[in-house]
Amino acid sequence: MGSEADKLLLRLDGRPVVAWSVLALDGCELIDSITVVASEHNLDALAAVLNELPTRLPLELIMGGARRQDSIRLAVNHLAAAGGPDIAVIHDGARPLVSAGLLERVIGAATEHGAATAGLPLRNACKEVDETGMVRRSVERSSMVSVQTPQAFAFATLKRAHEEGLRQGAVVDDDAELVERLGLPVKVVPGEYRNIKITTADDIPVVTAHVRAMAAEAG
Repeated sequence: MGSEADKLLLRLDGRPVVAWSVLALDGCELIDSITVVASEHNLDALAAVLNELPTRLPLELIMGGARRQDSIRLAVNHLAAAGGPDIAVIHDGARPLVSAGLLERVIGAATEHGAATAGLPLRNACKEVDETGMVRRSVERSSMVSVQTPQAFAFATLKRAHEEGLRQGAVVDDDAELVERLGLPVKVVPGEYRNIKITTADDIPVVTAHVRAMAAEAG
């Protein structure tokens, strides 16, 4: 699971965002262990949070790199040194409301197709603009999706994708893009609108409302 600085430590209904994310992963029966990747400046703070969590799965914390893709590559190499799993799941720690059902669907699709990501249909009209902000053209959105995590991959494919990406000097937005660069297919699984990414403290009230609504639905 990748980390993104201090937003993981923001409080969400009484506990840090990262705690919600880890416990969500811990609740998925198809996951065997969890590796959290931290930056140097929040390593100690994340360690303190993780040490207090009542997880059923093995949980470890490792140091990441300068960029997200560097951090994932380091995590892949760390797992490879221990033999590596059959399927690796990558999840953004700033998406605390990921459900076990979504995790299971993405893992199932990766098992079948080799690579999978969650994604949602675009709700708004899309425009391509130039460097001055002027519209170049309207983009047909019916075949486009907004990508979320979790993403899941055959581990050997993920490792090869990162090795090739490093060799080529590729800069990408997500791990699925690295797999695409190999010419391999990536299956899109319907995501969930509650699987919101916390970017700033302004997102906390919205996600808190979802947390409380989910608790009410659960009785």
